[in-house]
Amino acid sequence: MMRTLVTTLWSLLLLQTPSSAFQCSVESVQHFLPAGSTALRALSLPDNLSFSDPSEVAYPGITSALPALCLLTINVTSSRSSSYRFGLFLSEVWNGRFAAVGNGGLAGGINWPSMGTMAKYGFAVVSTDTGHNGTSSDGTFALNGNETITDNAYRAMHGSVEHAKAIVQEHYGRNISYSYYSGCSTGGRQGLVELQKYPEDFDGVLVGAPAWESTKIAAFFVQMGVINLPKTSDHHIPPSLYPLIQAEAIQQCDGVDGVEDGVISDPQACHFRAETLLCTPGSNTSTCLTDPQINTLHLLYGHYFDVARPLFYYALPPGSEAGWSALLPSDAPLSLGTNAFAYVQLQDPNWDWRELNISIIVEKDATGDRSGIPEDFDIRPFADHELLPYKTSRTFYEAVYRNISSQDVAYTVDDFYRLFYVPGMLHCSEDLGRNIYGVPGFEDANHDAVLALMHWVEKGEAPKWITATKFVNESIDLGVRRQRKLCPYPKTARLVGDDVHDAGSWEC
Repeated sequence: MMRTLVTTLWSLLLLQTPSSAFQCSVESVQHFLPAGSTALRALSLPDNLSFSDPSEVAYPGITSALPALCLLTINVTSSRSSSYRFGLFLSEVWNGRFAAVGNGGLAGGINWPSMGTMAKYGFAVVSTDTGHNGTSSDGTFALNGNETITDNAYRAMHGSVEHAKAIVQEHYGRNISYSYYSGCSTGGRQGLVELQKYPEDFDGVLVGAPAWESTKIAAFFVQMGVINLPKTSDHHIPPSLYPLIQAEAIQQCDGVDGVEDGVISDPQACHFRAETLLCTPGSNTSTCLTDPQINTLHLLYGHYFDVARPLFYYALPPGSEAGWSALLPSDAPLSLGTNAFAYVQLQDPNWDWRELNISIIVEKDATGDRSGIPEDFDIRPFADHELLPYKTSRTFYEAVYRNISSQDVAYTVDDFYRLFYVPGMLHCSEDLGRNIYGVPGFEDANHDAVLALMHWVEKGEAPKWITATKFVNESIDLGVRRQRKLCPYPKTARLVGDDVHDAGSWEC
């Protein structure tokens, strides 16, 4: 009944067709923009059209089946030496809601594909280029000075949201009813920074896998590569062995939650024994690991410590091996990590990743620019809004929990903040995971995290669970392979039925 009610309400909201206060043209938009802002592009797109922009090097992908809308690109001068752009979708059929989407890695550029996803919900949608146009591993923008770094850290996102909201209200001739945010990885960090610095920007925030400890994450990427290099060494684990390691990880860890279904529900609860993969005399080394390789595996799975400090950063969990080919390139550490450290942290393009050590990391973590790091765990100003991370840092959640619990307030963290883990998901929407938003055939608040957030904000009913969906071979046409309830942390899903692939067999 709930699914039908929500779907029906959603359909009714989409029937509201506004009248436009300005034409979809550069001249019309420029007429009311504030000083320092310039309309660069205005396109009127008919219903069901596909759109792509190859000039956005990080986001050249095709956005298909868009609703009829007006597409705008605006440039904003942020200082004497910096500026940023943002893209805006203004749907012809608008439901009164506004949304912003985040970026990924070090990427600059307007995230048109993610905008397209949110536009299909009926939102007016904005994305910022963060002040530069570059790939997810391109940190050269940081050499342009502190103003550009500030744009990338937070100013471009907040400024784009403010400008876009003004345009939306001018265009439709009425106020925005609700404002939302959705982003993953760097986009998750951007969302957390927004709710801390500008808690009134959004009524609800959906963040995934937020890369919020920027300095430590960059160092972690470099260190993981260093552990497995050089590739000519006897301790190097080649990518051809990653599937072998993953199969053993699933064999050992799958049943820890009491259910063997090919998914490791809680990697932290598994004590993986790498020695089971150790080669015996005469073994084919393509089917096992040598003793030096076992030592490397222990280091990859082990926490990154500093002898003089507590836990410095986390480890690769058992079950993550499907993503190691991207994380552990063969010749050098992940370029996202090396470039983030060289350009953003050290502002030294000649820095050699082989020089990385704990002292450098600690120094930059303590003295570097931290304006883009959401480390103020007192987020009480956002407490009358809703925060729904679908895959994020337990450390951040528990720090917020401790902070709020120590305050004399009339609410709890659960009143505005829910954390969901997605078993089998790697990073953001990468494989082995399950669909949790924009799920074809399941457009309701029980299956879609965006709709769940909207329902929480607008109806006051927090999600008790979200049902994740996995399609056969990732093909919607082949149907559903399995579904499972995702439970708000610290609750976990427990099997109570016979079919592990049926969401009805699980309870929180």
